Amino acid sequence: MALVCLPVAHAESGGSVEEVKLVEQVEPVGNSDEKSDVIDLSAVSFDKNLVFDMQGFHVSGEGHASLNKALREGRWQLVSENPGILEKPRQYSTLWLKVRLENSSDEHVVRWLDLTPWRLNQVNAWLVEPVSLDIRNEMTTGLKIPIDKRVVDSNKAIIPVSISPGESLLLVARIFSDSRPFLEIRSWEPVAFSMSEMAEWQFHSMLLAAVMTLLAVLLVTLDFRYALLGAWLLVIFIFESEKEGYISQVLVSSLFDYSANLRFSTWILTEAVFLVTSVYILGINKQRPWRFTLPVLLMVSAVFSGLTFFLGGDVIRNIGNAIDLSFSLVWLMMIPAALRVDRQWQYALLGTLSLWWLASNFVLIGYITNLYYTASFVEMKIFSGITIVLSLLLIYSRQKRGHELNLEKKLRESERNQREKLEALVVRRTHDLNQALDDARKTNEEKTLFLGRISHDLKSPLTSISGYAQLLSAEDAESANFARIIHSSATHMSRLIERLVGYARGVVSHKERLSTIHVESFFTAVFQEAEALTSRNGNGFSINVETGDFPFVRCDDVSLRQVVINLIDNAAKYTSSGNVSLEVNCHEMVGKTEQLALDMTFRDTGCGISRERIKRIFEPFSRESRDSEGTGLGLAIVKDLVTTMEGSVSLNSEPGSGTEVHVLIPVGVGDESEVLNEPASMPGALLPAYRVDGLSAWVVEDSQPILDLLCSDLSTMGFAIKGFQKGREAIAAIQNAEPVPDLIVTDYRLQGVSGDEVLMAAKARHDWIPVMLISATWSVLKSRDQQSSDLEYAACLSKPINLVDFRREVARVCALSPTRQPDPLGKEASTGSGDEPDIQQLLYLLEMGAVSDIMDWCDAYAAVCPDNKSLAAQLRSQAERGDFSGIKRSISVLQ
Repeated sequence: MALVCLPVAHAESGGSVEEVKLVEQVEPVGNSDEKSDVIDLSAVSFDKNLVFDMQGFHVSGEGHASLNKALREGRWQLVSENPGILEKPRQYSTLWLKVRLENSSDEHVVRWLDLTPWRLNQVNAWLVEPVSLDIRNEMTTGLKIPIDKRVVDSNKAIIPVSISPGESLLLVARIFSDSRPFLEIRSWEPVAFSMSEMAEWQFHSMLLAAVMTLLAVLLVTLDFRYALLGAWLLVIFIFESEKEGYISQVLVSSLFDYSANLRFSTWILTEAVFLVTSVYILGINKQRPWRFTLPVLLMVSAVFSGLTFFLGGDVIRNIGNAIDLSFSLVWLMMIPAALRVDRQWQYALLGTLSLWWLASNFVLIGYITNLYYTASFVEMKIFSGITIVLSLLLIYSRQKRGHELNLEKKLRESERNQREKLEALVVRRTHDLNQALDDARKTNEEKTLFLGRISHDLKSPLTSISGYAQLLSAEDAESANFARIIHSSATHMSRLIERLVGYARGVVSHKERLSTIHVESFFTAVFQEAEALTSRNGNGFSINVETGDFPFVRCDDVSLRQVVINLIDNAAKYTSSGNVSLEVNCHEMVGKTEQLALDMTFRDTGCGISRERIKRIFEPFSRESRDSEGTGLGLAIVKDLVTTMEGSVSLNSEPGSGTEVHVLIPVGVGDESEVLNEPASMPGALLPAYRVDGLSAWVVEDSQPILDLLCSDLSTMGFAIKGFQKGREAIAAIQNAEPVPDLIVTDYRLQGVSGDEVLMAAKARHDWIPVMLISATWSVLKSRDQQSSDLEYAACLSKPINLVDFRREVARVCALSPTRQPDPLGKEASTGSGDEPDIQQLLYLLEMGAVSDIMDWCDAYAAVCPDNKSLAAQLRSQAERGDFSGIKRSISVLQ
């Protein structure tokens, strides 16, 4: 048709008619039908693609040719005969179209020409008068044009056309895009188009509501795999709905400028989330290397999304195709790992996921080859995604339920096995515990037997030592002094044995070990033993005791004695031809009522201790050198005992300058009556005497020294004595002898028999015969105290024997009356005789700490020497206060 090829210059300059006619005579290239490029808008339907009734041509890039140049120089071809000019996927190109529009009806026609795909970069359209080529209307639309600046307020590319009845217009369109896989132009009545678009948005909204509801339900389960399925479905919806601009231009209009970025990002994100979902649904997320799938794919998606802001659409599409293909290959690589997972419904899950993989790859191939790709919203893809997600949910829930049932079954089996094992273990442990209980019972019995035997074996010789020491103390002064030392040490040893037994039995507490002592008497006894210790190396020993107003204190005298002796012994070891001294001070503790402090300072002139060793001096086995005597336990024991008594110990020393040890022990205020009421250990001259009047006594003791001691003491009292070392001989004598004895004294553990058998034999012969038990076994004495029996002993005494207690019990059992005691002056006192007092006797009483006897001596002294009553009164007052040092200074005038 000559009109189409009319030079544009004529339209712009209004050239001559000859020129127009000349052009009209030239036929366009490839136009075989004059009516093939005419469209009657009044008769065309909305579902007809008008492009194939148009002529067109394309150029690469933006094609900046003007309308006139395009009409004049363009190589126009009928699109229906050359459809390839419409397809320029993944490249920048410009398409020119032209067509003659007519209105054959009697009414005015308004039509909207809808261009698909809507995401064309820019569309320029001109309505031109067919004859004069005057431009009646010029319009611009496309992605580069904001919606508010378009002729039609729609996110789609719309070209509005208005034609009067019988009118004809030439439509020329220039379409620029970075990718144009196809092109469709449809004619719509405006109202019908709006209703159709509204219906599309409503459909999108309903699908979005369904997807969001399903996502919310899946999120409520708090299962990560369910959440992945919901997220995957949501990404699919965003990707598909954005093909029609629903997200960026309808739902969130602020994303209009980023529509292409959103479309590209959700494309790759859809495949990435599908791949991650497959990894977790198939249970290979903990296998190597699939455990890194989630972070790697998310990172790839993020990088790709960032590139969409910097690279052109054609490059981005090519990169996206490469990534999509890579994800498809990765999915195939996970199949062997998924098949190795031994779970129910695993093949069903893999098959369902394979359906989506096949569908997505079918679309990908169509997109790459441009065979069957569509840029329209594909609701079937959303429905397919929902169907696959629901299928996966159903299969996965069945799998999960089966897995839970399997775990529950295994748990029940495990519980049953554990219960059986536990029952077997309980039976075995019960047997072991019963065995251990029997062993413990036997061990306890053996321990009790051992304690009884060790107590008996240790106390028996101590009884002989203590008893004979008491007898020897009545001899001359030097022998008596040695005897008192022996007796004091034996008594201390006996108490140590008792404490050892108590420790072994676990019945001795710190409070049970407390007793009242007279401080000066205690350290006077220590002085006698200390002199013997220090004299071994030619050392001198001195002691100074200051008690002030507190002569009596309550403390653990056994531990205190051990502390003092250990420190003196340690000082004597490392001092040669020197001096060892002890200063004792008893005073009130600051800030504490009824609490005293026993302050002791030990000094020696020995070799001293190095600074390095002082840090370890109280550690066990710590010695100055390997050549030093001893085991290195003395000071460690001191530290332990002082700590037990809640005291403190410190040491100062320098090599070559001697050593000073300071010990402070908290003590309580003592009661004088507790000390005065205790029977004093004294020699025979001071033992109580009773009127025996020809009574007889039998002693049954398997230890010969103790037997001799008891027989000797009873004989001294006046009894007719008979001793038995074998229990059976004593029992036979009791059963047959005439007359029977007036008193029987027996040990408990005898050879072949016990003291109970001796008691029963005596009661069988005559019920009135008193039997006294003497035993070194604590269990026997304790049982006699706690148990009542028809066969009871007349008295029970513990070894070692205190002869004072022994004589008093004998007197009580035999109902003996006391005789007059010797005068404390050592002779019969007669008032006014004028005989001088026995000063040695007073000194002896001072060493013994016998306060009441000292007071009696003072009374006798006042009676014998009336002129010295004031001195006697002074001595008596000092004795009442326990001031023994003052007594010694006062009697110096008598010597």
